[in-house]
Amino acid sequence: MNLLKKIKDTTIIKYITLYFIHVITAFVVLLLEYFEVKVFNAASYQVRETIMVYEFVIKYTAIYTGVGFIERQLFKHENKEQMVINTIFPVLFMFAMIASAGEFNYYVLEIIMPIFQIIAGLCLGRYLGTQHYVAKVAKQQRRPLAMFEYRRENTQLYEKYIKDKKMNLDESDFERLNWGQLAEIWRHYLNYVKSHVETKEDYQRKTTLLVNKMIEKMLADDEIYIVYNAISDEPHLYCKATSSGSTIYHSRPYFRICPIEYVEVISPSDVDSIYQIKRLNAYGEGGSRQAILELFMRYGADALALVSTDVILDKADIIERLRDSSVQDRILNPSIMKYYLLCAQMHNVTEKLTDEEWKAYNIYRYFMEQNSDSAVMLLPVHGNIDADGNPDIQFAINNDNQGQQIAYLFTDIESLRKRFDESWNYIEKNMAEVLAKYAVYVNARSNDEGVLLENHSLRYHNN
Repeated sequence: MNLLKKIKDTTIIKYITLYFIHVITAFVVLLLEYFEVKVFNAASYQVRETIMVYEFVIKYTAIYTGVGFIERQLFKHENKEQMVINTIFPVLFMFAMIASAGEFNYYVLEIIMPIFQIIAGLCLGRYLGTQHYVAKVAKQQRRPLAMFEYRRENTQLYEKYIKDKKMNLDESDFERLNWGQLAEIWRHYLNYVKSHVETKEDYQRKTTLLVNKMIEKMLADDEIYIVYNAISDEPHLYCKATSSGSTIYHSRPYFRICPIEYVEVISPSDVDSIYQIKRLNAYGEGGSRQAILELFMRYGADALALVSTDVILDKADIIERLRDSSVQDRILNPSIMKYYLLCAQMHNVTEKLTDEEWKAYNIYRYFMEQNSDSAVMLLPVHGNIDADGNPDIQFAINNDNQGQQIAYLFTDIESLRKRFDESWNYIEKNMAEVLAKYAVYVNARSNDEGVLLENHSLRYHNN
């Protein structure tokens, strides 16, 4: 079975098949030539004119459109050399066949027109064949792979593209693979170079080509899934905070995404897990490009993990391809939102946090406050201007059980609408100014759960 597959994938077999088709096509043309002569000699003047139009405009174009279509099914992707060979051969072969049959007269039109017809027919056939292939691939049902299917596929990816090809992928490979598979090949390659010698130039060339193709496919995919956090009801932001003496720091925060085929791979095995897998949606329209830009511009991620957390795509590698999106026109506070998520996804389990987790929680709250000077937040307001022109406005400020006044601030309009409906408007306020007077609930939800910053009393302390 494997031998048969290799024969089908062998380029020389494809060429033999294609040239055999050219031979058959040439004989078909000669047969048509024979019947044309018979009909032409017995036809009226008007019929002869029709035959001449067919001869000089339609005949070769129609026939070689079919040949070009078949060629495209054999060669899903052709490089320039293949296309030149597959164009020159039928032209030369056809003229040799016609000349040997004694039916060829050396007039300029009879030389030029068939050449144009053959080339036009091949180009048209290749185009139609490409469209057919693209439509066929698009119609193939995409579904999540079961774990045993994923493991089997992963082994095959390693054997074929790392062990055999050393990650020297060509255009036909990139056309065949989805971006999740390319991410897995990249992961295998990163492990491969740990124990095998690769020059810096080869490593850069291979990874740059793969990453570019992977990003291109990812941005064209409308079925991207992301790990969500059930506690924060937002995408789960992966990060690790730590301290050493008085120094505090954290790793770069990232989200984890995958195509639909790998949903089962990143799904938690525990049904009670706080992690969920949801389809990545954009604010408004814009598809995957918009949705991925949201992860950086709204949520403040620095990177994306592709399928595995071992494969990290830096923000710098992708952000320039997304700059045309309207997401930048909205009020956003990614530096605040980033730390809000890191706190909020721990918020409902704070009583169960270990000492190290409490330390991390305080670090994230500290960094949130440190970014408050540059944050332009949304403060909900309710009311209108009265008949005398005086504002009758109610600010979203409440008192807690201890009599402390707490202001509601939101990083963006989507977060605000989770707590306040359309009857509430908002004004833009500097977060540091509000913190100087009030404690602040950041992105509070309907049950008033949120990350609380107490008016400039919060300082990092190492418990």
